[in-house]
Amino acid sequence: MFAAAKKTLTFTYKGNYFKLNANRKGTFMKQFNGLRFLTSACLTLAILVSSSSFVLAALERRTLLGEIVVTGDGENGEPAFVKVDGERAVSGRTFSSSSLIETADATSAGINIGGVARIGLSPNSKLSLNFSENSISGKLYSGKIKVFNAKGVSVNIETPDNALSNNKDLQGNFVIDLESGLTRATAESGSLFFSDGEPVGKAQTTPPVGGGLWIPLTVYGVIVGTAVVSVIVSRNSDDVVSPIR
Repeated sequence: MFAAAKKTLTFTYKGNYFKLNANRKGTFMKQFNGLRFLTSACLTLAILVSSSSFVLAALERRTLLGEIVVTGDGENGEPAFVKVDGERAVSGRTFSSSSLIETADATSAGINIGGVARIGLSPNSKLSLNFSENSISGKLYSGKIKVFNAKGVSVNIETPDNALSNNKDLQGNFVIDLESGLTRATAESGSLFFSDGEPVGKAQTTPPVGGGLWIPLTVYGVIVGTAVVSVIVSRNSDDVVSPIR
């Protein structure tokens, strides 16, 4: 019987590199190549995971959409619709920022933009609309819109003859009207300003009870009181018996 030959690995220094001398050189290189493949696979997986996270984050940032609710009369029995970028859109249609919304003379539209804002369009309105998580902007070409913005959301709306912006630190409720041909605006809450810095007027509200109603109520009371006194005097006169027989 012969004893198994002892296999060893030795390295010989040759100038500026080491040379592998071994009878198991092939096995060692296979193990080295396997390690290199495993390292490459791990790096590739790490890149894919980080890229996927980046893509998902980008998609999350782009998920803010506007949703339309249409009211009004449709044509030939069809549902009422508005136009978004020239295409018909019925209730439930969603759209992205940088869109053009148009209503006809028999339809109006409400637009919900997540928790950012709500916008109402009256009939015969045309609005280009841009939005993000903290801003609403666009141009009103015709008609009338009503804007409800959440606190922290800036509003900037251009019109053919003016431009309006809000105080984003306040929750707002605004009406911008072009139906007369000139820009008119009112604010039910929050603050809205014209391009020259002049604040828009406050929207008129119903007078409180006890205010403007006092005058007509007072007049009515005087009339009723006079009538009652006249009736009492008339009845007393009928009950008096003349002492002369």
